[in-house]
Amino acid sequence: MSEISMEALRDLCRTLGSGGRIFSYAMIYEALSVDTEKLRNLIRGRCKDLCKSGELIRKGRGEYSYNENALTGKDALILKAAWRAIKAAKPGFSTHDIARRSGATYSHICKWFRFLVGNEYIKQHGRDKNIILYRATAKAQQTDETPLMPRKPHNPFESEKKAACELIKLFMLGDPYAPATQNKIIKNCRAILDRFENNQEVA
Repeated sequence: MSEISMEALRDLCRTLGSGGRIFSYAMIYEALSVDTEKLRNLIRGRCKDLCKSGELIRKGRGEYSYNENALTGKDALILKAAWRAIKAAKPGFSTHDIARRSGATYSHICKWFRFLVGNEYIKQHGRDKNIILYRATAKAQQTDETPLMPRKPHNPFESEKKAACELIKLFMLGDPYAPATQNKIIKNCRAILDRFENNQEVA
């Protein structure tokens, strides 16, 4: 492999770190077939960048976990701006107000507001004709981190990717001669084969 994009590394870290699992540089190198010091340096540098953005949490020397609640890219800037706007606004703001101040789309803000109401970060505060108005709660004022809606699986091969990463962990950290480890290896191999053998539909 001659190049590794940030998105590819992020996707791998998300998979390796699913369920709060801790993963290492060695596991990343193995999964990406990294065989040069240049690429290893590139990965280490990008992992440091992911730590700065809050996506990776350092657990030890060369070990990380993935922060499922981390914001990335443009969405991070927009939702952080929207959250600041909510906390700074006087009671009686609307979805239109926050969308306009943050640059977020109206539909995105509406979905997010439903989540915020359901988790008691904001409450309804009257109406302006047909427009529902809101106010921030004490819980919102005490919360610095931007509350995020749970992420839905975005990759149709998420289960198979997890199985492949589990195989890497079993071979690198487990004892392949142990019956329990062998059973797990067989289980994960079958999970991958079930998706692809006999020309099974994968879309």
